[in-house]
Amino acid sequence: MSGLVYREEDRSVPIPPHEKSLQTVTADYWLQIHNKQALHGEGTCFDQDGNLYFTIIYEGKVCRIDAGTREVKTIFEDPERKCASVKIHKDGRLFISCLNRVKEGRVFAIRPDGSGYEDIVVGYSIDDLVFDEDGGFYFTELTGDATNPIGAVHYVTPDFKKVKPYMTGMAGPNGIAISPDYDVLWITESHTGRIHRVMLKGKNYTTKNVVYTITGFYGPDSCEVDGDGNLYIAVYGQGRVLVLNKNGLPIGQVLLPNREHNLWVTHTDIKPGTRQLYIIAADDTGDDGCWLFKTEAFAKANENSFQFK
Repeated sequence: MSGLVYREEDRSVPIPPHEKSLQTVTADYWLQIHNKQALHGEGTCFDQDGNLYFTIIYEGKVCRIDAGTREVKTIFEDPERKCASVKIHKDGRLFISCLNRVKEGRVFAIRPDGSGYEDIVVGYSIDDLVFDEDGGFYFTELTGDATNPIGAVHYVTPDFKKVKPYMTGMAGPNGIAISPDYDVLWITESHTGRIHRVMLKGKNYTTKNVVYTITGFYGPDSCEVDGDGNLYIAVYGQGRVLVLNKNGLPIGQVLLPNREHNLWVTHTDIKPGTRQLYIIAADDTGDDGCWLFKTEAFAKANENSFQFK
């Protein structure tokens, strides 16, 4: 009698059967950020000149990679914070989200050289944020889990004076992105694996749908859109990026090389004016450290985002 037999990938992170037929590419190594374990890079964000910003979350660092030399420079550091993401305002300032640590979570702003510190929102454990076309922003409050859904998405008005609850009862909302036409808000919910697609049709009408669910441990992390409105989801713990089209249907995926040693993928971004997709991931199980990887996206970067207005 024949029985069940392990395939090579079954003991770790096999691609779910319903996603095996997707268009699949493997990214290339581009730049090693560090060679230490468990120092996760997060929050990749390009400026208009092609410099790439990112955070090292457990060291409270915000760093910049020079577009020409690839030199990595730390522009802000506070080990009592967990800096999780970087988004750029049209005035050029960096808005940094922070999760709770010794210092409570917040969003603060700095200039590209690290000067001009200003707290914008304080008192929430904030993983990610995205600007709308008016200069207000939505942020994810990364709290709760599948049995205690206390996480939320909030909206901050363009003058930064009011914080309004927008979606509540969530299990670890994590990544957040907005479509090039500002009509669709995307949210990833880490502890249920759900991908939310929210229609933003003026102030009095919204439709909130769950359009996809990520299979397996750990779950979806941050997400970004390209110029065609496709959504790139970092699948944390699986060493891959899943791509949904603007309607929430899966159309492709990017695997990381030596995938079992680069499972902890957190964030992606596309370089302005190009289709060059950069992915940041870390190795918690071996000695690969933290790397940036590179491949080609379906479309060029979204240059209708607020930072380019």
